[in-house]
Amino acid sequence: MKPCKQSTFAPEYQLSLHFRSANHWLYLSRTMKASGIAMLIAGFLWIGWDTTIGFVDDQHTIWISESQHMPPGDVLTRDQASGAMRKLSLALKDRHRVLFLPALLMLVGGLTATFSHKSQKCA
Repeated sequence: MKPCKQSTFAPEYQLSLHFRSANHWLYLSRTMKASGIAMLIAGFLWIGWDTTIGFVDDQHTIWISESQHMPPGDVLTRDQASGAMRKLSLALKDRHRVLFLPALLMLVGGLTATFSHKSQKCA
């Protein structure tokens, strides 16, 4: 247990300052914990939406865009086909990097919720 700081205020003010300070830190702790949990939930919902709907829609849109830029005709050379697949792959790779943002939001939310409540009892 950490030692408590000694107050330099007169004894009659120490009690009221202690309660004000304790209530302030308790409110701040609850607010931080609630905001941490909210960030966790928001990050989870963002990842859930992105993996079920967002990636599929973007993949389909990018595929349509890339297929419209293909040369006309039914026969493609190997270089044309591999070039089109490479463009599609690079576009999807850039899209999948966005997944880092909600994961980071969840990390910050989890750390905030975990470390927000620190109680110190003085004897």
